[in-house]
Amino acid sequence: MNIINFPNPKINLPKEIRDLTDERNVSCFKNLDNYVKLIARYIYTDINLDYRPTDQNFIHAWIQKIVSANLLRSLYLRNAFVDAFNNRNMVGLFLPLKAWLEIVGSLASILDLLEKKLSQKELVEEFKPYALGNKGKGTLRVGTVDAKNVATMIEKADKYMNKMYKETGKDLASAKSNAFFTDFYDVVSNPSHPSIDAHDIVGEIIEEKSIWKGKEPAEVKDMIVTDLLYYQPILVMTPVCIQNICQKILVLEKDHFAKLKSNKFFD
Repeated sequence: MNIINFPNPKINLPKEIRDLTDERNVSCFKNLDNYVKLIARYIYTDINLDYRPTDQNFIHAWIQKIVSANLLRSLYLRNAFVDAFNNRNMVGLFLPLKAWLEIVGSLASILDLLEKKLSQKELVEEFKPYALGNKGKGTLRVGTVDAKNVATMIEKADKYMNKMYKETGKDLASAKSNAFFTDFYDVVSNPSHPSIDAHDIVGEIIEEKSIWKGKEPAEVKDMIVTDLLYYQPILVMTPVCIQNICQKILVLEKDHFAKLKSNKFFD
């Protein structure tokens, strides 16, 4: 697929942000707009999965498949976030943002597994939750393998973030917290559930009158300006971390991926 044909809506920054004299407040969203270009080279397609479990290509084909599926899905999640943002839909933007952060956790967890240099048998067993895992316990559930716990994966993202900080010596917004992604994941998770934070988006309690008042649509839209600055660190670091994690996975899997002879999704 030609990369220019892939949907990639640009983020429409509020005028209040565009008019800020500090250029960093605007330029920091460059990675958000260029996200598809940042990760395009790590996405494969036509991946042959028809290997016996004893064949060395078996587990590496599944690794390539899961990494590619995560990344391709992340492009749509990024687009859903930008669409909600551009429509100033404060209620709608938290679900894709929450899911996008989970992509960081999943990829960081896969990298963590690869860096342990497990035997093929051990790697196959450890990789099952990522390849075959599903959520839920009901009768409609598909499969019997439990998906990896989301909180555990986000902790792996924290670990990677701190490692990046130590390797570069730069302030990657993690200096104030050893749990960068966990902290932000908690913050964006609440508005995506029927919680007090979710209720506060669409209404407010007027204490002096002891009433709850629903906000007008214009009031909800106006929240985008203050929230943009608040979530700026996670919007900057999510694309950066995903690109860096994938680069490390590619280095570890380079020889294995070459043997698979899969095509790149983007020509």
